[in-house]
Amino acid sequence: MKEINLKSGDVLIIRKALPEDATEILQYAEQVSGESDNISYGPGEFGMTVEREQKFLQSLQGSKSCILILGLLKKKIVSIASMSGGKRKRIEHLTGLGITVRKTFWRQGIGSEMMQFLIDWAQQSKIIRKINLTVRTDNIGAIKLYEQLGFLEEGLNSRTLQINGKFYDAKMMGLEID
Repeated sequence: MKEINLKSGDVLIIRKALPEDATEILQYAEQVSGESDNISYGPGEFGMTVEREQKFLQSLQGSKSCILILGLLKKKIVSIASMSGGKRKRIEHLTGLGITVRKTFWRQGIGSEMMQFLIDWAQQSKIIRKINLTVRTDNIGAIKLYEQLGFLEEGLNSRTLQINGKFYDAKMMGLEID
């Protein structure tokens, strides 16, 4: 767990998600799905039951290459971020990263704190040697944040998302952990 004083004066608590957080996590996922077109699912598409989410969160306990963290303000989830590492020996060093922040809390430093927490966790794992992420090419704020944290552009995926009949490309970015 980590406490961070934000520019706003609020205190952000970052901690690992627990099985008992499942209901609130699903409510959060549904809310952010309608706030941003920068994620891979829309309203009603997350597709997880409370029981399945609880089992998933339980499966993460003690993992050295997978983690899901919550960013809390006044005990309310305002951000979720995760890393999921490879299960096979040849790719166990490789992890994918995903992050969301409630729209009302954008540009308050929460995303950078959540990302830094995950990068620190990856460095301490002694297993993770590479973090990958995908970001829409028009999500300039996120791209700038990732670059500030040391991520490099590694390629482009065309037509990554289709929203209301329009296609969006995505940058592939990576951070090597040494």
